[in-house]
Amino acid sequence: MRAEFTTYNTGGSLLTTPDSPNPDENVYPNQLGFDHMQSFFIGVEGNPAPNMRANFNVNILGDVAENPIDEIFYENRGRTKSVNTIDGPLPITDLDRVKLYNAEFEWETEEFDVRGFYRTGHGHWGYEGDFFGLYPEANYGPNLDIYNGVISGIEIDGKNNLNGFKGAFGPQLWWGANPAILLKYGTKLVPL
Repeated sequence: MRAEFTTYNTGGSLLTTPDSPNPDENVYPNQLGFDHMQSFFIGVEGNPAPNMRANFNVNILGDVAENPIDEIFYENRGRTKSVNTIDGPLPITDLDRVKLYNAEFEWETEEFDVRGFYRTGHGHWGYEGDFFGLYPEANYGPNLDIYNGVISGIEIDGKNNLNGFKGAFGPQLWWGANPAILLKYGTKLVPL
């Protein structure tokens, strides 16, 4: 479990930011002065069998600050949105307050190993013969949070009869990738 409490203070001279928020406008920062934000992370990990492990983390938003000068941060999905109706603008405040933050699993069998990931990243195949970088590394650090990026997919490594086979597939194996299926086979040739 993790809790993040952040305080923001905006101010200065020669600014167009108002001293108090204007309810008719959705501009950021919406006011000068102090504001605060709470973001809670709850994680669960399980080992249902010796050959399987899975974990996930959920993000729950408390208050979301409306006055940070930098508008790009993970929690900005919870900011108030305004929808035009017949009776005028209607503010909606409880958008996307609970969201899956990241998840991963590992499953080992006699014929293959499977790894699944959602916003956790993976290594590349460069040391295994991928000279052209077809399957790049996907470990982005804080940038995934800043830009609300998503990477997700499944990797499979063959063993025993399937030794040398590798595969990766998913909707976004690295940041910005199209849905893909990547297969690779490697073996050593022994001269006769």
